[in-house]
Amino acid sequence: MGGSYYFDENRLKNIFNELSRISSNILFSVKIEQDDLNTGKIILDKEKWEQIVSLSWNIKFSKEYTGKLYDKNSKWLVIFAES
Repeated sequence: MGGSYYFDENRLKNIFNELSRISSNILFSVKIEQDDLNTGKIILDKEKWEQIVSLSWNIKFSKEYTGKLYDKNSKWLVIFAES
């Protein structure tokens, strides 16, 4: 889901709906906490991502991870879902 950070919530809902139409499952990770990396990306929290994805998919796995990303402390979410 490269680039998903650049879309607002409504556009993301449309994107996931279209993806569910052409695929039976999806696995992706997204950053869920603003950190020292100033990228201009839109950061949504875990609950918001799950809400958006669950409109078109059945979430089978959703887990938060923390660690270093580009040598900075970061938090990201991994989601696996089926349509």
